[in-house]
Amino acid sequence: MPSERVNQFYECDSFAIVGMSRKEKNFAWSIYEQLVERGKRVYAVNPGEGSYDEIRFYSRLSELPETPEAIIVSLDLRKAKGILDELKDSDAKYIWFQQGSFNNEILSEAKRLGLDPIKGCAHMNMPNAQFMHRFHRTINEFFGKGYK
Repeated sequence: MPSERVNQFYECDSFAIVGMSRKEKNFAWSIYEQLVERGKRVYAVNPGEGSYDEIRFYSRLSELPETPEAIIVSLDLRKAKGILDELKDSDAKYIWFQQGSFNNEILSEAKRLGLDPIKGCAHMNMPNAQFMHRFHRTINEFFGKGYK
């Protein structure tokens, strides 16, 4: 069962996904599509402006037309550390590091900056997630690895 904090994350109306690719559909794309299906305002952030598949991409969080309530970071480790200062300045209520986007060093630095990120697979705790994601969430909870 997702924690209250995770539930509050998904109750937000506006999201930014940092690390969406213009070249391939990946986890970030899947999260984007599922949030849009749920009626959320979702912004794609990736260096270099432009659009792809009718989606506008913003280079930085500061260029978004509004401050998103929630931000999902879906970057590889080499790039994730470089986004921390921008996350701190964003004023977003919630930040989620998708699996593969964090390690202990990044989490320690995030805490030093006053951020309190959620970490792990954003799919598993999404309300009405697809069966496979709900199944993985159940397995994690059974073994005590659920989100707190």
